[in-house]
Amino acid sequence: MTTQGANPEEFPTQREAVIQEVTLESRAPEIVMPDNDMWPMLLDDEVYRFSATEQLPQLVQTLSEPISPATQDQITNIFAQNPGQRRKPWTCTGGENGSYTFATEADEGQTDEEGMKWLYPGINYTFDQNGRLIKKEHIEGGSSYDRGRPNYQEFLTYDDEGYLIQRATWAKYRHPTVTDRFDYKVTADDTKSPTKMTRTIKIMGASQENKDSRPMTVDLANYEEWIAKNPNGFKVLTKKELKPQALQIKDFSVSERRKGILFTDPEQLEHALVMYGEGNYPAPGGETALEFNEQVFAEKSSQAGELFSLFTRRGDMGEFVQARIMNNVQTKWEAVQKSRKSDVCESVHFSFDYDGAGHFHKSSGEVEITKNGLELTLGAAYVGDKVEDQLASAMRKKRGLRSATIEIPVNQTEQDGYFMVDVRAVCDQLGILVTDEDISNYLQKYADSSLTDRIERQNGGQPTLWQDDKTGVSVMLVTQRIDQDLRVGLDELFDHDRTSIWGPLPKEILHISDDKRNTPRIRVTVKPSGDPFDEETTKRTDEIVGDYMSWLEQATA
Repeated sequence: MTTQGANPEEFPTQREAVIQEVTLESRAPEIVMPDNDMWPMLLDDEVYRFSATEQLPQLVQTLSEPISPATQDQITNIFAQNPGQRRKPWTCTGGENGSYTFATEADEGQTDEEGMKWLYPGINYTFDQNGRLIKKEHIEGGSSYDRGRPNYQEFLTYDDEGYLIQRATWAKYRHPTVTDRFDYKVTADDTKSPTKMTRTIKIMGASQENKDSRPMTVDLANYEEWIAKNPNGFKVLTKKELKPQALQIKDFSVSERRKGILFTDPEQLEHALVMYGEGNYPAPGGETALEFNEQVFAEKSSQAGELFSLFTRRGDMGEFVQARIMNNVQTKWEAVQKSRKSDVCESVHFSFDYDGAGHFHKSSGEVEITKNGLELTLGAAYVGDKVEDQLASAMRKKRGLRSATIEIPVNQTEQDGYFMVDVRAVCDQLGILVTDEDISNYLQKYADSSLTDRIERQNGGQPTLWQDDKTGVSVMLVTQRIDQDLRVGLDELFDHDRTSIWGPLPKEILHISDDKRNTPRIRVTVKPSGDPFDEETTKRTDEIVGDYMSWLEQATA
């Protein structure tokens, strides 16, 4: 398939019973469909269902009519009539493979009686050698910050017979590119009829590269049935319909959460802060911390990278740390040491934008001061607390242990984007001593919470199934309660019996992640008692985690 048809002087003669008048409007199909980029997924909404009901028949009719060929002379005649009645002239330039572009510049127009000046964007129309429109652009005028750049682009691709097979659009302040691809079947009269539309949206991937979203499909051959069935929508299914499988624990992960670097006196802290600001200690990739994070800034934004380079190497670091952080820390440290209260605590917060010298550029942190020492936490734009981890490693210090977590995927059905978890079976597998009544009460709270609780759950909170104050262990079920792309509250569709729970998983069209994040999980969290910086605390926590890992290793053997 190609946008390039036959030589304009040798147009095919078949199916010429319908003679299409050569106008600007006849050079491309007029595509009409609901205006939300995600509309194929939104038929639960009456507005989009009504729009699709009205517009899909028009779309099918439009796609069923190929764009007939036209010569360049015919296209030239169109622009000789000045379409759009533009004040600036249309010009024509040649392109590759016989294509050519008619363009007119942006025009600010004259000021009217009310002092308003109307702005008309520049327009570029590009045609292939068959006179079919393959590209349309609106160009910003001279008064715009983005003058001379497009604020709208449309790219059209046809097969050899003039049927539209792909349309991609890009608009300023929206998703970078929305691409619709169209499939056809040949009918009995040797014409073509559209059968399917597949839509993807360009999104930013985890490694900062542009990639296509998950596809959204529309059945154009049976659009009435497709709309009524709404195959993309969320449904309430029974446990029997989901055909639950036996519990199999095949995988689990263990992680620690650490935060803060402990110092015994202000002099040690000051040395660390100067060290951080200069950034000359090694980072994981072999470069210095300053070089490593400068590169991260540059990858996120070229402008941010340039600004990072501009600001990070100026000023005397010792003077900066003393004046902007340590003077305040020293004052509060002395006050804490003089206090008669054993549990007295003070804190100093600092935050820098472009005024931060060296590595402090766009950094923030806090120093918590007690009689026993000073705890430093650090973070930086784009990299979060990785800077704190780098500094701790360079100083050969361990950050404070806050928790250890085991996460266990426990989905027992993958049917149609749904999950089912037999909580009783999971608890038995992990040796968690809870009764069926305990589980029933938990699921009642988990699935049938009030509106206030449901909003809290969707924002990250999860109720606890079981906890042991002696060991600091808590156990909870974790499911995705909201589809971030479609803004659908999934937990409204959850159902449960005495010991099991089931419901829909997010569609995740734009926010693509691996299956483990979407899969329901049992989370076992150990919050250690005692000093988070003491090795004995880490040792006790490791022993508790090890007990649960033994259960899991037996289950996965």
